[in-house]
Amino acid sequence: TYAEHVLSEFSNKPWQAQAAIEGALAPLDVAVSGQLQLDMPAAANGGLTALTVPYQVHITDPVITLETASDILELGSWHFRGDYNTDRQAGQLHIDLDQIPLALVSQALGTEAFEGTLSAKLRADFPSPNPADLDLNGAWSLHNLNAASFAAELARGQIQMRGGQAVLENIFIQQGQGLLTGRGTINLDDGRRAAFQLRAADWTYPADISRVAITADADLTVD
Repeated sequence: TYAEHVLSEFSNKPWQAQAAIEGALAPLDVAVSGQLQLDMPAAANGGLTALTVPYQVHITDPVITLETASDILELGSWHFRGDYNTDRQAGQLHIDLDQIPLALVSQALGTEAFEGTLSAKLRADFPSPNPADLDLNGAWSLHNLNAASFAAELARGQIQMRGGQAVLENIFIQQGQGLLTGRGTINLDDGRRAAFQLRAADWTYPADISRVAITADADLTVD
């Protein structure tokens, strides 16, 4: 079945899936509970070797609800809750992230490793089964961000994502006395191409390419 195929794919990755199912088919009232587990490199996560994600799904006619919440000891917490109406083929998902380590996010997504923490309050609306119709918006913040060529004590702003494009508004980034403010867009359908319009004040940027630090007080456009 398709479900078995998905579970098999998970088992071939660092993720492992477990589920228990109970309920009735007529009238439809089924509860699914279980957990996902992501194997983690211990050195990157304070000795944590696996991240456990418990979840609950309640299936009735015509509404399906999903909820998952986890407190990762000293490594942050999250709460997801969503519902989907099978008659209207529409749904929504509320996402609450609190001090999630970027190392965990990088590991889960298989991207370049970042240091710092992520917090966010987001709402995703699914007005149709077409993923292109997804409308996500909310607020986000990063603390003690450290990447290969960029660092910031604080970064925050609002995000709206629709039609394959993410728009970042009211961006505020602080590192010491330096500030960056502005907005940006990320085209998710074009190799994640990004364009930002930022105002810099007393900003020191460690650029790997030139191997120098540039202190700026100017308007910047970055593509």
